[in-house]
Amino acid sequence: MEESLNANLGDESHEPFKLTTLFDKYTQEKVGGFHPQLDTNPHAIIETLLQELHSNAQQGFKELFTLLSTQPFQNTCHQCSYALGLLLKLQGFNAVFLLDSYQVEPPEKTKYSITKKEPEKKFASQGLQYNPHCLLGVVINDVEYLISPKHFIVAHDLLHSTLEPESHLFKSPVYLRRIITDQLREKNQGWDPVAFPLWLKLDTEQKYYKVFSRTQLIID
Repeated sequence: MEESLNANLGDESHEPFKLTTLFDKYTQEKVGGFHPQLDTNPHAIIETLLQELHSNAQQGFKELFTLLSTQPFQNTCHQCSYALGLLLKLQGFNAVFLLDSYQVEPPEKTKYSITKKEPEKKFASQGLQYNPHCLLGVVINDVEYLISPKHFIVAHDLLHSTLEPESHLFKSPVYLRRIITDQLREKNQGWDPVAFPLWLKLDTEQKYYKVFSRTQLIID
């Protein structure tokens, strides 16, 4: 049975997560090669880091985990998010958040009531009550941008999103857009679409997700 939500039901902000808990082999010396002097434009830094991580069929992610973590790299959205989060923190980004999400029914299908979608068998077997995904929220000049670090490839030395343009901000190959409409606001009183946004993951099919958990990432 689908679970209808009362706007902010279950939305929580958590204590900061120390990235050295995951990257348990982290030292300043080991990470030196992942801390280059980059462009001063924060958006250019993000794109450069994503390109580095996705170069050579994601060997950047694997190299980072091999060097800094005892956890093997399995290309999960959490691992990709933590990896980019660590590099962003090393570049001096102050506010970087892990945003956990669950899949919801398409808003137009539920008359704009935010309704959690039934978990697929593979997730239900893990004890989850939802289909999960996660993002990074990165604050630049008081604006939080949404990034799904896993969904990129590098082709012909250029970074490309594997999600369709409808998933992204206007003319943005990197940042995902928040889905905010008058109907959603009216039907979900108290919902904070900035802190706990609804977003679209569109590749081979259209899937909507809603953030329900915010955790700031810190190095130690």
